[in-house]
Amino acid sequence: MSTQTLKDGQSNIIGYIETHPDGTQIAKDSHYNIKGYYDPTNHRTIDTRNNIMGSGNLLAALLGWAYRLNGRSTLGPRRDSGSQSQSLSTQA
Repeated sequence: MSTQTLKDGQSNIIGYIETHPDGTQIAKDSHYNIKGYYDPTNHRTIDTRNNIMGSGNLLAALLGWAYRLNGRSTLGPRRDSGSQSQSLSTQA
């Protein structure tokens, strides 16, 4: 098993992606809480509630989205407790 560490532009740890010998991957946040899974046999990314997030490996995007929603990133919008909707576009 190998582990990749994902960091933001200021070297803060966003999370980790573990790759197992069979190719499956697990995304964990900076506190090692599981956020999602990728199965290369069906090319799907799922969250911890078994909701399909999309086709292909979206684990890095899933971790980035969770990181921004927790308000720990300066790269994207922060969650405002008074706001019901958020734009999660990335900056170029």
